[in-house]
Amino acid sequence: MANGDIPRDLGDGLTLRWSQVDDREGIATLTSNVFRDGEDEPANAEMDTYIRALMSGDHPLITAEDFVVVEERTTGRMVACSCLFRQTWRYGGIACSVGRPELVATDPAFRRRGLIRAIFGALHDRSDGRGDLAQAITGIPYFYRQFGYEYALDLGGERYVALSDIPDAPADHPDAISLREATEADLPFLSALYERACTHTLVSAVIPPDYWRFQLTTPPLSGDDWRLLIITNAAAADLGFLNVQPFRSGATFMVRQLEVASGTGLLGLTLPVLRQLKRMAPTLGSYKPLAPVTEVNFRLGREHPWYEALGQQLAPRGRPPYAWYVRLADLPRFVWHIRPVLERRLESSIMAGYSGYLRLDFYRGGLRLCFVDGKLSQAGPWQPSDSDRDNNAAFPSLVFTQLLLGYRDLDALRAAYPDVRCHEQVEPLLRALFPAERSLVLPLD
Repeated sequence: MANGDIPRDLGDGLTLRWSQVDDREGIATLTSNVFRDGEDEPANAEMDTYIRALMSGDHPLITAEDFVVVEERTTGRMVACSCLFRQTWRYGGIACSVGRPELVATDPAFRRRGLIRAIFGALHDRSDGRGDLAQAITGIPYFYRQFGYEYALDLGGERYVALSDIPDAPADHPDAISLREATEADLPFLSALYERACTHTLVSAVIPPDYWRFQLTTPPLSGDDWRLLIITNAAAADLGFLNVQPFRSGATFMVRQLEVASGTGLLGLTLPVLRQLKRMAPTLGSYKPLAPVTEVNFRLGREHPWYEALGQQLAPRGRPPYAWYVRLADLPRFVWHIRPVLERRLESSIMAGYSGYLRLDFYRGGLRLCFVDGKLSQAGPWQPSDSDRDNNAAFPSLVFTQLLLGYRDLDALRAAYPDVRCHEQVEPLLRALFPAERSLVLPLD
């Protein structure tokens, strides 16, 4: 029986099935209790609101039928669930459909019964069946490795600025910069600046027009929603935009995007924008009483020009990125899909015009790529023999995903994994095909 054959009896009076609109109350109750701050704390009101919004039928990336639930038949109670967002990413400009599982929750009394494994089987079957090239999830450490995922892309990366370190504007020279709420009329401007930022990355998330519009027109209901602000000057010229978290969960509030128009100097914007954010901080909403805001968190990735503009004096403290988990169930299919990128890399390298094979040993299987005059002609599975292992490149299970997605280069992987090996004759080809490159993948919730 395939994992996706549901409804399915899991035993112990439990049924695995896809959700319906009528399940909104049960899923909201489950997740708001699972994601509360502690056992003695009240249910998470933000999560309750968020689930109801996702299942309202208005969200552009998910519907009320995109949750998998485990139901206790005698009571009708939801005891475990997850959901599947639809997203499109780009790899070197090539669109790739991606399924994004999220909101993984199990009632504590039903844990360690394999319910999440059953749920992920169903999610993967649906995602693979609709043609997704990958699945990706943001989640707790290690857990999703059990289901074929590997850490393979930066997630976050941030710098902190204390509000107390932001100086006031001189009395005789007030700021000429202000922030205004974005509207639908600003959609082309927002999209154009975001797309320009993506041109400097290997993997990026496509933000479709209906998602921009959803965020611009829907009142924010959770910390995952966007508050989009346009940076303007005294002449009412639009200079850039900020994506600010509408709610805070502590003494910090977050800016998750900051982009400026071509020809706009960041140094001249730094202090005026910081002062605007400092004035905004006390007005930010929250779902429970909190201490006053003390700092702003710029979560703009591992690197961003804004960090350089802030400098060490304003932003002495930061945190490195966490990582996306990525699952590539059909590696030959993914590699074949992105072959134009691989061919461009070859053409501009010392391996231009290469004809021959690249065999990658994954110890329990492998991948074989065939090139003819610098063009990829075949990509398929390969089963290495003992005699092959000294003449090719080898990676432990799933680690090649890091190289493929530009997360780590060959040197970094060899330093981290003693069982990453590469024959000297293969190394130039591997380096040409798979360099490390920066990515920008925003979670679209």
